[in-house]
Amino acid sequence: MLRAMTDGAPRNLDIPPVPVRGPRGGARVGVAALVGVVAILTVAVGIAQLDPAPMEPARISFAVPTVAPSAAVAETPRETPMSTEAAPDPSAVLAGTTPRMTREALEAAVRDGSLDGRLVFVDGTLEVTPVRCQSLAQGFGGCVDLVIPGLGLVVWQGEDAIPWPADPPPGAWLVAVARTGGLVYLGSLVPDPNGPIPVDAIANAGVPDAAGTLFEVPGWLVTHPVHACYRPGVAATPCPPPPPFLAEDEPLPDGMLVSDAGAVVTVAASAPGIDPAATVTEGTFLVQHRQSGEGGALVVARYEPSRAVRVLVP
Repeated sequence: MLRAMTDGAPRNLDIPPVPVRGPRGGARVGVAALVGVVAILTVAVGIAQLDPAPMEPARISFAVPTVAPSAAVAETPRETPMSTEAAPDPSAVLAGTTPRMTREALEAAVRDGSLDGRLVFVDGTLEVTPVRCQSLAQGFGGCVDLVIPGLGLVVWQGEDAIPWPADPPPGAWLVAVARTGGLVYLGSLVPDPNGPIPVDAIANAGVPDAAGTLFEVPGWLVTHPVHACYRPGVAATPCPPPPPFLAEDEPLPDGMLVSDAGAVVTVAASAPGIDPAATVTEGTFLVQHRQSGEGGALVVARYEPSRAVRVLVP
């Protein structure tokens, strides 16, 4: 009860009391918020305990990402250096190899093992006869019997030529490697008068029948690229490296790329001239184009002129 002064006399003022809100409503809101926080933490802990799928290893490089061309500007197609002219005179190609051997000298050197592991370029013809595969390792088809008329050496079908891709085109060199007294056929080479071509130009090289055809490709083969791998929770599991890469620009000695120029490749088993333990191998490589479902470009050998021989077989 308050008293007010009016005309010098006090007057009583009746002011109704204001009810004070009890603590029950605030408690309910607080409990609800606490329950929500606990639920969110529980879901987060459950997600963190899930085993994430391993991510593909990323190749580490200093490559500068390329900018996609604008949709309003048509991209200019890359010209292929493969000439459509007739194959050059065999005497004018492979000029960097050792002097051409006679048939008799080649046969003797292959039989005595002095040429083992070295590439042999044969200017001649190849007779191909389909035969039954001799083992399950060879598959159920695509096996052939090979003969180079006029050359008294056994010729085997290389494991990367099974199943048989196609007969060599006219004018092509027959490329083989000397092993255990005979020749292992690797493929055919139609030399480009303009010289080796980039690996990413093989698919559009313009060869009528590219199956089994080899191309000379310069570059650096990186067989053990530097890579990153994110595998939380499975530290004991080794991280698989990315596939080999044939780079157009020289990488660092540890295999780190300096550009994206080049292509992912497959390296044939026991490829002549390639040390499987080396991280980076420089040189000119003999590369076979394969369809996308077959693993893309296949590196079958490293072409080192000082270790290659050639022979003319009429």
